[in-house]
Amino acid sequence: MKIIVCALLLFLYPFHSTPPIGNPRYDFADSLIARSGNVYGYLDKRMETLCISGYPEECGIYQDSIYGLRKREMINSAAYEVEDARQYILRKADKYRVILINESHSSPEHRLFTKSLLPALYKKGYQVFMAEGIWPGNQLDKHHYPVSTDGAYLNEPNYGQLIRYAFKTGYQVKSYEYESKPGWDDSIKLDQYGSIKYLSYDPPDSMTVMVKPDGEREFYFTLSREKGQAANIYKVMQANPRSKFIIHVGHGHLYKDGTMMASHLMALLGNEAILCIDQSFFYRDKVIDSQTKAVVDPGGPFVLKNRKNGLYCYAHYSVDAMMFNTTPKDSLYRPGYLFKDVEPRIVYPIPASELESSPCVFTAYYTAELKAQQERAIAVDVICVKDRQQAPPLLLYKGDYTIVKKNRQGVYSTFSTTIR
Repeated sequence: MKIIVCALLLFLYPFHSTPPIGNPRYDFADSLIARSGNVYGYLDKRMETLCISGYPEECGIYQDSIYGLRKREMINSAAYEVEDARQYILRKADKYRVILINESHSSPEHRLFTKSLLPALYKKGYQVFMAEGIWPGNQLDKHHYPVSTDGAYLNEPNYGQLIRYAFKTGYQVKSYEYESKPGWDDSIKLDQYGSIKYLSYDPPDSMTVMVKPDGEREFYFTLSREKGQAANIYKVMQANPRSKFIIHVGHGHLYKDGTMMASHLMALLGNEAILCIDQSFFYRDKVIDSQTKAVVDPGGPFVLKNRKNGLYCYAHYSVDAMMFNTTPKDSLYRPGYLFKDVEPRIVYPIPASELESSPCVFTAYYTAELKAQQERAIAVDVICVKDRQQAPPLLLYKGDYTIVKKNRQGVYSTFSTTIR
């Protein structure tokens, strides 16, 4: 009997002692790139995957290959007045019930800017926060924090913390994403009179790319997703008639003209005015004063007011304001924008004993979330230490953490810390 018990203990012991590996989306850059494959759209997939796993430099390389090198926007300072973007939005917020602000999906700094608006907007009556990155069928109301299956973009640590912070500030957090089909719906349907059959081509997204056998590409723009998103937002608004709403969208969905979501939302609201802030159109461009040739850098995101007509839309009249982003200097081998977080971050250097097996990936999770969610947990921060002599620190909020370490051999280990 003793031999059997000992054998059972030896069999079970490895399962109990194996450290949690956490979310598999956080890994070495080359592993992430290999997973992305090389089918159509792989550049975008690599860019967004590297963004999620905390590789700003590598992500930037793919941004340049997709969007081209950063441009310079020349302005005449005699014609435009520089104004702090946050102060502009908070001043305008009193006049509206709905604010739409967008992001580039590979730019965490856009999520941090939206996050910075939440406390002041909440005091102005904005009590419902919606985000494109949240999928239908999520469990946010149950957990009050995101998990990986709540939306792919939410796995990026700053997006995950944006959701946590919205709950912490007092917001209801809602999804509005259109639940599209995985491919074209070409089923045969009857018309409204039940007599004529027709093919229903319902595409899965606002823009569908058709690649012909010879490699030529055709782009089709459709209304299904835009109308679906607007309808879902309208439902949330109908259920919360006394609230105001801040909606974090992707790229051009906030344009008020043409076929985009904002135009459909305005139609549902009886052409009620909504405030639309575009922070993605010029997010990679430097603004140069044509008179002095100096870079316009007031120390934070800004908008330009046309001194002649008083408008802030600059080059795009389908939004109310176009933002320009300054580029804070990096510090401690970390992106400078992380130090602009509205939530105080504490610099946590990796203990020297944990750096001996570098290169390593270090992923910091709230201990309670990792214990409850395991591979579905979303990290608070993630870094890759390539050289132990130049190890970037983790930037953490107050709380209890489990830090998962993965080395090049694929071996995982964990250690804990408390940030006070």
